[in-house]
Amino acid sequence: MLTFEARQSIAARVRRLACDGSREVAAIVPVRGGNLGSPLVISVGEATHVDVDPTSALRPAIMSRADSWVLVHTHPCGRPPSNADLAVTRRLVAAGNLIGVPLLGHIVVAPPSWYDCCDARPLEPNAHITDRLISGAEGLGHLKVT
Repeated sequence: MLTFEARQSIAARVRRLACDGSREVAAIVPVRGGNLGSPLVISVGEATHVDVDPTSALRPAIMSRADSWVLVHTHPCGRPPSNADLAVTRRLVAAGNLIGVPLLGHIVVAPPSWYDCCDARPLEPNAHITDRLISGAEGLGHLKVT
């Protein structure tokens, strides 16, 4: 389970990776033995979307021998997660559970805020955080995070 502080730390780290802020960036953060690894960029997209598929997301988690992992991507324009983001989350939860490397969170960094799609609510410093995952998914095909 990810604490609020861990999510906040991940959001801050990926915000720094977002280069000039004109394009969406997707990264995974491997978690091993309860420790957060360094973010690994898996895709750089356009201004309003970034492509992510289960293979590109899970391969670096597996290669880093992660027990679990977090997907993070940026929304440079500052918009909250879309329905497509939530659908991707459900699919990646299913894929991770299938191979035994569960997804702990899908954080969308949308300055000045950030959100966790696994919580499906905005995360603010004083918000109550639940550590639940969205379960159930249909198919594990190519995913587009928008």
